[in-house]
Amino acid sequence: MSSAVSSGYFLLRGASAELFFELTVAGEPVEADDAPTVTVVRDDGTALVTDAPATGSKGEYSLVLSPEQTASLDILTATWKATVDGVVQTFTTRHEIVGDYLASIKAIRDSLPKQVSPSEEGIVWARTLAEGWLEDECRVAFRPRYAREAVDGTGEGKILLGRPRLIGLREVTVNGEPADLETLKGYPSGVVWTAGSWPEGALNISVAYEHGFPRPPAQVSRAAVRLARHFIVENPSDYDERASSMSTDEAHYTFITPGMRGAITSIPEVNVVIEAFEYREGIA
Repeated sequence: MSSAVSSGYFLLRGASAELFFELTVAGEPVEADDAPTVTVVRDDGTALVTDAPATGSKGEYSLVLSPEQTASLDILTATWKATVDGVVQTFTTRHEIVGDYLASIKAIRDSLPKQVSPSEEGIVWARTLAEGWLEDECRVAFRPRYAREAVDGTGEGKILLGRPRLIGLREVTVNGEPADLETLKGYPSGVVWTAGSWPEGALNISVAYEHGFPRPPAQVSRAAVRLARHFIVENPSDYDERASSMSTDEAHYTFITPGMRGAITSIPEVNVVIEAFEYREGIA
């Protein structure tokens, strides 16, 4: 059974980006019979690329997007078609265009011990994991991001979106019909106001919007570096990472472990940032 693995979930707005996937059988890379093709669709359903030939070999294939194609925050769905042993197979990967990264590859690499030299792909993986972890725990985006969600019409003049720090509305439909964005006002809290009222209904209002901090706060960027470093060099010492304390001839040490006294991670600085930036309803 063949499968595809996406790499590089976050793409930078306005920069060249490479979408790629790995074609494998039983966990081993395989060569496609001929060049796979890929179609890339924006979140609103419009095609960005249609049946473009992918490049690569030995099971690793990619497609490069231009800065013009990544100019807007969006969530892209790439559908890859590859023929293996005469059978056409289809794979899907998702990629999000964001306004910034929380930390640079250089900052993460500079934070590593000299004897640790991961590949750039390894650092990107660790950064992506750190970015997702911080934003999920704090329930807020630390850089501009895109979202689309369906909400219930309230019968009142306000609805509340699921993500705070609203930057702007991109598209709103009510019962399938487009709304006039000029008549709507969005607030940083995620509230969207209309001069009339939102018709009552279950998930009858669809809202596409941009949200998040205009740029990553310095404390968050530093925390992202520390967390990414932790994912690359998870346990640099020789003690059991499940241990809560350690004794030596000189002293007794107590470790901070996830879950202890509310700690999310074993890194005090990261825990402080999560506590400071965690979104609380009504504050944005």
